[in-house]
Amino acid sequence: MIFPCDWCSHVSNRQDNLEAHIKLHTLMRPKSGGKPRVNFYPGAVLQYQEIIRHNESRRRRKVKFGNRPASCA
Repeated sequence: MIFPCDWCSHVSNRQDNLEAHIKLHTLMRPKSGGKPRVNFYPGAVLQYQEIIRHNESRRRRKVKFGNRPASCA
């Protein structure tokens, strides 16, 4: 499966790699003469915050349902 970045031409083969790449778009870097690896996009900040919320809710569900006693299964 292919996961394209909404902000640039980057394509990843894994969702977690794309999430790490999107995080790079959320960082504002000062101009230091050189070209930054990726550009900052304010919309990427919102997208990354949504990814974090989604991952946290999935983590809570795993803990909530993953630790049930064997008699409940």
